[in-house]
Formats: sequence, structure tokens, C-alpha cells
Amino acid sequence: MRVNLLCIESSVVAVGFRKMISFIESIHKDVQGYYLISSDNANLSYLAKLFRTDNSKNEGTVQHRQIMVREVAETLAQGDIVGFSSYTQDAEITKQILREVKSINPKAFT
Repeated sequence: MRVNLLCIESSVVAVGFRKMISFIESIHKDVQGYYLISSDNANLSYLAKLFRTDNSKNEGTVQHRQIMVREVAETLAQGDIVGFSSYTQDAEITKQILREVKSINPKAFT
């Protein structure tokens, strides 16, 4: 049984998340932690900003955000159990990834 965990926050420090992974690994070895760095700009992922193709205000951002959400979800959906850690300001992107995980792998326990 594979456990995939995703931490979404503005840094990679995530001390509590790292401790949780270590604890789960002490019980079950097939655990993988992933980190998604978010920005403070309207909950847009840092990765989505990197992939922006033009200088317009919103054009391109939505499409690239959907691509990023799909790519993250495809990796997470390989797990039998998928867990999330995020702050309130990242709730929307977290819910989008969660919905995508469930569409890819409806049997995943989230």
C-alpha cells in the first residue's frame, strides 16, 4: 500500500510535515512526501507562474495552472492513500488537486 503526502506552503521548511512523514515511515515504509511551493499572489502556484507564457494579467495562467494541477495529481494518484497539508490561503489549489486525484484514481483514500 502506497502513501503519498503533499505539503503546499510558501517554503520547503515544513517541519511538522517532515515529522509526520518520519512517523508514518516508522510504521509503514512505502511513503513519499511531495512539496509544492505556493505564492501569496491569489493562490497561484509558484510553478504556475514559472510556466506563464505571456505578460497579460490572466491569459495563460489558468491553462498552465490546470496543467500543473493535473501533473501533481497524476503523481499523487498513484498512491492508495493520499494526504494533504496546507494553509488556508492554499485551500483552493489543494481542493483542485484533490478533485483531480479523485478523478484519476477514485479508489484512492483521501
